[in-house]
Amino acid sequence: MVAEGDCNSIGEAARRVLSGDKITIFYVDNSLHSPMQRLSEIRSELRSIGVNVNQVTRYFNASSTEDQKLLHSKGVLKEYHQVTARIDELLLIVSELAKKWLQK
Repeated sequence: MVAEGDCNSIGEAARRVLSGDKITIFYVDNSLHSPMQRLSEIRSELRSIGVNVNQVTRYFNASSTEDQKLLHSKGVLKEYHQVTARIDELLLIVSELAKKWLQK
């Protein structure tokens, strides 16, 4: 109870048991570790893609020829395809979590 609960010592746990006070036990659900880690990775990837899109947009606006602008437009399209893939993966993870945690 001391390791998993809100008691700071064995003596405090014993006093609460003898007096009938409430002891809160904390449980860690390790089944969420992997999905939460992947969600964090996707967040970082989306942030990196956003930085790349901002850089390509800056180069696009600074370009003077149509060929350069076309090249930068293709770069943005490539980044948006990566966003689509990450969002699809994100939605899959969220739907699996919803099935698990929103059961009736």
